[in-house]
Amino acid sequence: YFYLNQNKIVFNEVKINVTKNDNNYIEVNNSKDFLNALDNENIKIINIVSDLDLGYKMVEESKYIEKHNKALTHPILKNTGVSKLLLKNRNGLIIKSSNGSKILHCNIVIDNSKNIEISNIELDELWEWDEESLANYDNNDWDAISIKNSSDIIIDHITFNKVYDSITDIKNSNNITIRNSKLDKIDINGNSFFNSQFNELEKNKSNYPMYQYLRDEVGLTVKQIKLLSSYQYKLFLIGPEDYGEKNKNIVIHDNMFLNVKTRIPQARNSSVYFYNNYIDSSNISYDIISKKQKEMINNSKYQKLVHLGTYGIISIQRSYVVSENNIFKGVDFTYTKGRDNKYKNIGRIIIKEDKDVLSKLKDKLDKDTGVKKD
Repeated sequence: YFYLNQNKIVFNEVKINVTKNDNNYIEVNNSKDFLNALDNENIKIINIVSDLDLGYKMVEESKYIEKHNKALTHPILKNTGVSKLLLKNRNGLIIKSSNGSKILHCNIVIDNSKNIEISNIELDELWEWDEESLANYDNNDWDAISIKNSSDIIIDHITFNKVYDSITDIKNSNNITIRNSKLDKIDINGNSFFNSQFNELEKNKSNYPMYQYLRDEVGLTVKQIKLLSSYQYKLFLIGPEDYGEKNKNIVIHDNMFLNVKTRIPQARNSSVYFYNNYIDSSNISYDIISKKQKEMINNSKYQKLVHLGTYGIISIQRSYVVSENNIFKGVDFTYTKGRDNKYKNIGRIIIKEDKDVLSKLKDKLDKDTGVKKD
């Protein structure tokens, strides 16, 4: 087990073995050219220079696009469809954007691949109001990025936005580096995608029992429900519940994550190095609703909406996590080695801190995370 051999664990930054030349690089500005570039075995570097809507209803049929779980409540996603972008059985590929373009309505799935880098892209519009699993976000399984059965993967300078499930889900994979990225908080007044969901809910309350209960029985305003819904529930899930699988050398560093409730990260049967990250959940508050309203929600089947307590690093099922020079603000339980009786085999967390690094960390990440201009 990882924690019994911790002195032998060495964490290494991933390096991608792809060199640019005249024949292996292409710029694309639409979905069709992007998917065609994936189909060209000679292309190893794809530079996206315009936003791409990869919802399955918005693109031509392609072996790289698969229908994901059906959108149930969001009017935009019902129109575009939600896709999986399948990067399967690949060896050597960089997908980047020189100007920070967006990929919309799509879960990037890296499967049985190696030597892959995704960089300088914004991933957006992959969330909806969750009536089906009552705000527990267990139904749609939409992750921004899913990595499975793969190795030597870099996720770099990615701007994540609120997503239905996790921003990154890692299973049975080794040598994964996630760096220089951020999860932004939602502008509940200015985000048109977010607000279009609540316009739909408000116009058709009788179709959405959870929303109707919050509005008519509990007496919450639309703004209060927006605030409660704006927080990101889950951040990273590293490792499945299967003890036969392990995830080794998962390195997550120099990132900024805002308004997250839990799994920062959650590690199961994995070895993880988590360092130089800034996590600020101090804006997550349930004081915007009254004590009586909170009690009504907690005593209903919709209690996950006011999930009390935020959780940082969760190490379970014999995981080994090194936490070095991380800033956690507004996180109730920063380090947890198991949350309930379900996980009897807890993990281990090693904590290291340097005051000089910590004092400069937020300023550094403000400059370094997010879109990088070429």
